[in-house]
Amino acid sequence: MSWSIPSYRVGYLITFSRCYSQTFHRSVFLNTALLFWSFKIKADPESPIDEWAFTESISCHPLPFKVFFKPRVDLKELLA
Repeated sequence: MSWSIPSYRVGYLITFSRCYSQTFHRSVFLNTALLFWSFKIKADPESPIDEWAFTESISCHPLPFKVFFKPRVDLKELLA
């Protein structure tokens, strides 16, 4: 008994996942760019950021730290 795998469906799934991945990365880039464009982000001088503070797990990410978000444009200027 021989098994056959339809190859037309596999190509569709690969194309779909590739397209979804590109859309995800573009979305993350645009959101990050908009945050940097609209806010001045500064570290809190009273609690400096520890650059080596990461979680000890399989998915490693930085521990929380304090920053200040200051709008680059005053709200009154936007509404005027």
